Amino acid sequence: MEEEPEKKSTSNWEKYESFVSTLGKWAWIIILINAILTFFYGIWVLAWGGIYWWLWAGGVAYGIWLIICAILIAILAFFIVKPRFSDKWASKDWDFLLNDVLVIGNVRIPWMLIIGIIIEILGLWWWGGLAILIPMIFLLVAGPKPYNWKK
Repeated sequence: MEEEPEKKSTSNWEKYESFVSTLGKWAWIIILINAILTFFYGIWVLAWGGIYWWLWAGGVAYGIWLIICAILIAILAFFIVKPRFSDKWASKDWDFLLNDVLVIGNVRIPWMLIIGIIIEILGLWWWGGLAILIPMIFLLVAGPKPYNWKK
């Protein structure tokens, strides 16, 4: 009886797949929680800015900025991250995630990285954007298929 040849993985993807797939699947919820907390913090800042007159100008402007950012982050979570990325992570559609790119010149930049960076910039706390960036970085570096940055 012949023995089947042992399958050798070219990467460590099997180690990370469950973790990054789960994180990617729930990224939109994590981002939404970040947006909700940012929104309420913005209201808190507005309240304190209104109470203490020396904080008024900076506090009100910052509070309004936080509320606007929270709304933008929530919109991104519901209308872009969930349908475009999190659903693909849940179904483990690596081909889509690796090929959903913005091409600038000869460079292919994954949209998930771009959206993650935008959320990092708009978000008050660092963990909101990381929920989308960590899975994508794992997919790019140790994914089941090599990623080609050049067109």
